[in-house]
Order: sequence, then structure tokens, then C-alpha cells
Amino acid sequence: MQIPVLVEPVASNGFRARTGEPLPVSADGATPEEAVRNLRAALERQLEGGKQLRAVELAPENPWLALAGMHDPADPLVQQWKEEVAAYRPIGTRTTPVQTEFSEKLLFQLPPDPNGN
Repeated sequence: MQIPVLVEPVASNGFRARTGEPLPVSADGATPEEAVRNLRAALERQLEGGKQLRAVELAPENPWLALAGMHDPADPLVQQWKEEVAAYRPIGTRTTPVQTEFSEKLLFQLPPDPNGN
């Protein structure tokens, strides 16, 4: 895990390394490297005892996913509907088996679980 660290000189001829929220920690040292080492030790102390620092990805929700999987392919009404749609289509616009399989996946499969379960 990487955390942005600001290293800056301080008035007493040393350096201060610090982080921001959610772990606002700072540490001093004679050199920038020592300040970062001291900061790392302070951060590790903060994370002891079960504290965890995690990243959460926020992806926009697709509103069309709520409709996916709402038709049961074994339902006689759905089968009749599919037959009627196929009969209504002009000959030149009928779908190929690959297109039909793709359409059925969109209509009849449940959307993926956003949590990966």
C-alpha cells in the first residue's frame, strides 16, 4: 500500500514527514529519509491492534442492470412473446443464432454481483 507523504524542512534544521487523513501522523528526523522511517514506524503503530486501512472503489451504478434477469426463459408467456417477436420481424432483419444467444444472455441472466460474490 502506498500513502502520500509530505516531507518538509523544519526550523530546527531537521525534516518532518507527515500524512493526511485518515491517518494524520507526522514524524521528525535529521534527514528526509530518517523522517520517513520514523513516520513509517508511527503508521505501523497506528495500524496495530486490528485497525485496517483499505481502498474502496466507487463505480457508477448502471441503471439498466435492475432490469437484467427479470424474464424467466422457461415461462410460457416469455416463450410465446419471443415467438411473436420473431414472426413479426421482416425476413431480412431476423437475428442469427449468435445474436439470439447474446440477446438471451442480456434478458435472462442475472446481473453480476458488484461485490464479486
